[in-house]
Amino acid sequence: MANRMREDVESAYLDITEFTGQSLTGPRDLISRKVLCSNTQILMSDEEAANQANGPAAAVRTGKADKLQQLNFRLLSTSPGACLNAKVELVVPMIFHHCIAHDGSELANTQYYNAQGATVGERGFSRRALQGQIAPRRNGLLKACSSITTTVNSTVSFTFRPDEGLDVMEQIFTQPGVAGQTGVYAEEEASAWGNTDGAVGAIPHDTLDVLANCPDGFKQIRGWYNGTDVAANSSYAVVPNRGFIERRADWRSGGGAANGGMRLGAAKSFLRAAANANNFIKYDYRTTLCIPPFRTFAKDIYCRTPTFIPYCDSVDLQLSFKPAAQVKAALLQCASLSEGRNTTMVQDYGIGLYAQPYLKVEWVVPPVSLRPSYTLPCWRNQSYTQNVTFPVGDAAKHVTFQGISRSPLACALA
Repeated sequence: MANRMREDVESAYLDITEFTGQSLTGPRDLISRKVLCSNTQILMSDEEAANQANGPAAAVRTGKADKLQQLNFRLLSTSPGACLNAKVELVVPMIFHHCIAHDGSELANTQYYNAQGATVGERGFSRRALQGQIAPRRNGLLKACSSITTTVNSTVSFTFRPDEGLDVMEQIFTQPGVAGQTGVYAEEEASAWGNTDGAVGAIPHDTLDVLANCPDGFKQIRGWYNGTDVAANSSYAVVPNRGFIERRADWRSGGGAANGGMRLGAAKSFLRAAANANNFIKYDYRTTLCIPPFRTFAKDIYCRTPTFIPYCDSVDLQLSFKPAAQVKAALLQCASLSEGRNTTMVQDYGIGLYAQPYLKVEWVVPPVSLRPSYTLPCWRNQSYTQNVTFPVGDAAKHVTFQGISRSPLACALA
């Protein structure tokens, strides 16, 4: 019986399988586009942003202020084989102007520049009493929208209402230690409890209580951090809100706007004097779009949206905004009385557009042929809300929500 001349012994350290490689071949075409809104918006000039036609104490609000109501866009593919970058950025070139602040003592006379003389409060974004406690709100543009709707290829449509899901997304997808353009990076609100850059709850030296017109809820919270038993400003804990600080610096610098930032006429101006009462801020307010099929947040395991979207021949986008007062409340966050070092709080300001809003989009033509069809995942939002009315005087109240019973809840915590 003949013996085998050779016997191959399979090694435990070798694995012979089919090899699959990747080349460094890039896309055949990479096209970036700036898509202007299809419904033309009313624009405001620098002169109108600093208008004082009726004198220092009775300036006139121009008819071009607070007109942001709806934006429409239509994205058209560059070729049948092109893929759309799933991250689309909205840029709204804005002017913030005619800020007025007060200490709550003249509530009847704090309307926008009126004929009340000195009782209208202090004017300007950089006045000393405000202490700089004002900045763009996190994802402010999204929070200013009542609804966002997309229609893909004139067939499938999605609608998202930021009030119903954005706050949850901010908690899930927060990126610690990251800061940048508002709405582009989800920077965390840390580590302060409010709209402040430090010295939480600070009050003037030797003041035995918070400001007289401070809301009762803030009196309670301020007492937790810095009670009235601490008299000197130097004793107050400095607890900065890093996200607030970064967004404020971005806002004051203009956020990339041409000749932007805090200005008085043609010059940059950060003066706190009364002569700077009519300064304004030109700012490119940005955000990524938080609605399918676009991609806003990137954090596994929750985000499965592809980087590029194939066969996206056309996308119709509509952003509907809230009433003017709610839009302004969403765009900027301002410290209340006794929340920070400020002795006044912002009562009102105006917003305008110095250029047409636009989308920054990117199309890519891949070096290979696409498959006939793709299935893309899209998230679905489900929201439950309940309004709770608290009694006068910060009295506690028992609350039941979706079958969950809570012990008496103080108004300060609501």
